[in-house]
Amino acid sequence: MPDKPIKVSRARLARMTGKSPQAISQWIADGLPHDGGGRGKRIVIDLDQALPWLIDNRGAPPGSERERLAKEQADRLALANAQTRRELIRAEHVSWFLGEALGQLKQQVLGIPGRLATQLASVDDPAMCRSLLMNESTRILASYKDALDEVMEVEQCDQS
Repeated sequence: MPDKPIKVSRARLARMTGKSPQAISQWIADGLPHDGGGRGKRIVIDLDQALPWLIDNRGAPPGSERERLAKEQADRLALANAQTRRELIRAEHVSWFLGEALGQLKQQVLGIPGRLATQLASVDDPAMCRSLLMNESTRILASYKDALDEVMEVEQCDQS
C-alpha cells in the first residue's frame, strides 16, 4: 500500500527549510510544484513533488563543481559583454604600445639636455629655467597621450 503524500502549507515549508514565507513564495513563482493559491485558496505543497524541485533548484553547496561551472559561465558572459562594449584591449597591443612608448620616452627624456642646453645656459632666473623644463615635460607627456589615443583607435578598428 503506497504511503500517503505529505502535504504542507507555505508557512510549514518555510519553517522546515529555515526560509521566510516570502522566500517560499519566490520559489513558487520560480516553479516549485504546488496546489491552490488563487482566489483565497490556501497554497498546499506536496513534498513528494517539491523535494526533487528543491534539490535541482536551490543551488549547489559552496565549492561544488556545479558552483564552479556556474561562476565560469558568468565570467565568460561578463568577458563577452565587456568585449562587445569595447572595454578590453588585447594584451599583445598593450605590450607593443608600452615597448614603443618607453623607447620614445627614453629618447625624449635623454634629448632634453640637448634641446634646452643653449636656452638654459643663458638664463639666470630659476623660475625661467623651471618654466622651460615644465614646458618641455608637458610637451613630452602630451605626445604620449596622443600616442595612446592613436593606439586606442587602431584597437577599436581591429575589433570591428
